[in-house]
Amino acid sequence: MSFTQIFTIFASCVTIFAFIVGIFSVYNGRMTRNEVSKETRATRESLGEILIRMEGLLVRMDEELKLAREEHKMMFEEHKMMFKKLG
Repeated sequence: MSFTQIFTIFASCVTIFAFIVGIFSVYNGRMTRNEVSKETRATRESLGEILIRMEGLLVRMDEELKLAREEHKMMFEEHKMMFKKLG
C-alpha cells in the first residue's frame, strides 16, 4: 500500500466520522431545544399557579391586617376610656 492509498482511506474514515458526528450534533441540538422549550412552558405554568396562589394569600393577609387594625383601634379607645376613669 502506498502513502496515497493509506491517506485516501484515512481521509475517507475521517469524512465518514465527521458526517456521523455532524448528523448527531444536529439531532442533539434539536432535542435539546425541544426539551428546553418544554421545561420553559412547564416553569411558566407553575409560576402562573404560584402567582395566583400568592395573590389569594395577599388578599387574605390584607383582610387580616384590616381586622387587626380595627381591633387595635378598639383596644386603644378602651384604654383611653380606662385612663380617663382612673385619672
